[in-house]
Amino acid sequence: MVLMVIVNMYQDDFGIGPGRAQLHVAFLSLPTFFIFAYGIFSDCVPFFKSQKKSYLIVMSTLQMISCILIVLSTPTPDKLMLISFLIMVNSLGMAWTDVLVDGLMVT
Repeated sequence: MVLMVIVNMYQDDFGIGPGRAQLHVAFLSLPTFFIFAYGIFSDCVPFFKSQKKSYLIVMSTLQMISCILIVLSTPTPDKLMLISFLIMVNSLGMAWTDVLVDGLMVT
């Protein structure tokens, strides 16, 4: 559902075609392909003396900041790469927090 909104934003606000919009959406979902690495990294590399909770706080904060910046930026064709980057950062934060919360539920 969210991807349909993003595709419509790319087509309506940025004026790009459907094929290129789908290509952008494919790149935006790239962080979800590396979910296994986030869990391994957060388990092996402690951050502020904690393995999962500190990463959860940092990624949630990163996700919140990217959402605020997306809302504050006006979608114009010259800001296509900026908004795409912010959506990708948001996707990274969502994927990483999903892995971390799943790991906290197991332990």
